[in-house]
Amino acid sequence: MIPQAKFNQQQVDEASSFKIDSTQLLELAGAITEAVSSRFDHQPSHTSRLTGNDYLEELLQEETNPRRFQEIMRMSKPVFLKLCEWLAANGGLYDGPEVTVKEQVAMFLWTVTRGASNSDVKERFQHSGQTVSRYVS
Repeated sequence: MIPQAKFNQQQVDEASSFKIDSTQLLELAGAITEAVSSRFDHQPSHTSRLTGNDYLEELLQEETNPRRFQEIMRMSKPVFLKLCEWLAANGGLYDGPEVTVKEQVAMFLWTVTRGASNSDVKERFQHSGQTVSRYVS
């Protein structure tokens, strides 16, 4: 229940005698518009040269340090690839318009093996929080 405001007679009289001219009204409307639009004026936050998929492909193509993939994803490349294949065939995962099956699995592994937050996954894989939530939750 919303509490009702209680006004005394003097406050009611002052409010009813309040006048605003058209110039003031336009200035007020402009200030409100500016305040509201500034909340939706987004600066790019995902500016890494490597998209999440590019990062994952870099890890998968790594040959100079074979342990790198294992240390980052907490499983070997062959096991990771087999898991992705199995999840695509049996787990209902499929390549989406923004995120491949391999990237979905990598984001999930990144989250659970590190206790990573949505923000951490957003930054590493260069996706919005909504996209991360859609594929990791």
